[in-house]
Amino acid sequence: MFELNIDPESLKPKLPNRSDLKPYPVSCYLEYRGREDAVTSVSVEASGQRIASGVDDILNSLLHSVTGQDVLLLNTGCGNEEEQKRTKELLSVEMPVPDDSGDHIIVGSREGKLCWFNMDLSSKPYKILKLHQKDINNVCFHHSYPLFATCSDDCTAYVFHAMVYSDLNQNPLIVPLEILQGHSSTNGRGIMDCKFHPRQPWLFTAGADSVVRLYCH
Repeated sequence: MFELNIDPESLKPKLPNRSDLKPYPVSCYLEYRGREDAVTSVSVEASGQRIASGVDDILNSLLHSVTGQDVLLLNTGCGNEEEQKRTKELLSVEMPVPDDSGDHIIVGSREGKLCWFNMDLSSKPYKILKLHQKDINNVCFHHSYPLFATCSDDCTAYVFHAMVYSDLNQNPLIVPLEILQGHSSTNGRGIMDCKFHPRQPWLFTAGADSVVRLYCH
């Protein structure tokens, strides 16, 4: 008989180096200010040139995504038909899905946990990650890059690399990339929403501190 000396660490799967997974958002490039109340939502139109943000006082602003200049300011509670029609023409908002098939789903919880479901294999989570110290308010996937992000009331947004393989025997690859900070807590709330740019590896975040931030690579 003989004894095998195996380092348990050597049995763990090797994760790629973060530098090999670029590009992904790492720092704040631009802040959109001017709102007085918490920014509860942000949406990006299909070309990525304009974003819309919604605030608690029901005012919605349409901004140029790179310059931050106001394009249109709407009061959705009493906006006229012309304003509503123009908003619909300018914006194309879609529900993000992890991959083209929609078989992989991520869910954020009030306990700061992220659950990844592979609906082809099981109704139970494939992976559960304890990320944030407070509630997760939104999760989003990028349509062009293998990225997804979470945002929370702890004033942080987490960015991950996520690769889904066609081989069902191979588990999805999930690699933590960056923790984005900069928003401040207001009335116990932090980052209310996050959305990726449709064409670039950029992330927009909407905060209870009345600020929308653009993070770039």
